[in-house]
Amino acid sequence: MAQIKRKKVSNKAVKGQKKENGLLKNKKFWIIVSSVVAAAAIITFVVWLIIHLTSSSSKTNPDYFGGKSDLKMSSEKTNNTEVKFTKCSYEGVVMHTNLEGNTNETYIDYLFVFATDLSTFYADATMNSGLETTDENYISTSTIDDYNKLFYQFVYLQYEIDQFNKTSSEKAALYIVDTSVDDNLSIFADSNFGGSDDSTNSSLFFLYELDGLRKYADKKADSTEKGNKLIYSTKNTEIAQTSINNSVNLMKKNFVVE
Repeated sequence: MAQIKRKKVSNKAVKGQKKENGLLKNKKFWIIVSSVVAAAAIITFVVWLIIHLTSSSSKTNPDYFGGKSDLKMSSEKTNNTEVKFTKCSYEGVVMHTNLEGNTNETYIDYLFVFATDLSTFYADATMNSGLETTDENYISTSTIDDYNKLFYQFVYLQYEIDQFNKTSSEKAALYIVDTSVDDNLSIFADSNFGGSDDSTNSSLFFLYELDGLRKYADKKADSTEKGNKLIYSTKNTEIAQTSINNSVNLMKKNFVVE
């Protein structure tokens, strides 16, 4: 009788093949591969996001009052002294102007406040570098010039406040309120600060003292002189040209106008 002979296959010949096929069908292997790929994708996205946000913020939202601006903060008016601004929330302003229930460390005798949308405050023309006039982030030169003058006036005011605090037993301060933060918009509606519920103001500058809101440097000035003695204002140009100068003169006379 004929016999059928089967050819034996060496275990050595299939050893590697079995392992390879087994690895590709191994669920743990694919879970590890998927995790590595997902982690790499997440890291790549995070790096891109950080670079993108950093690049965008440098052009659209310079932190001038945070001391990170490229603008030089020294001038003849400040004896080439660098100043440091203080940002504050609307609630913080309310707290520091409320004498009742506050300690002397919290209450500020003469508090100057400038409130505006800092996300649109551009005082340096270099932020337009590389931007076309059709770009939504482009800011006109005239607008930049106005903010530039306003910024340097606040540098001047902050310097004089610092000098006042070195010699006076009373405390003065300048607080910058960013109204791009929704909660801070309430400052425009606060009647204690000259506001109203139907206010359409986008900027605000005022002085608050023990007697409340002070709109003029000279309280005794008649109606014909009030404009020249103005402190309170909601117009950036007026703040830069009139309000800050009157505020500085008021401080130099220790808040007493002869």
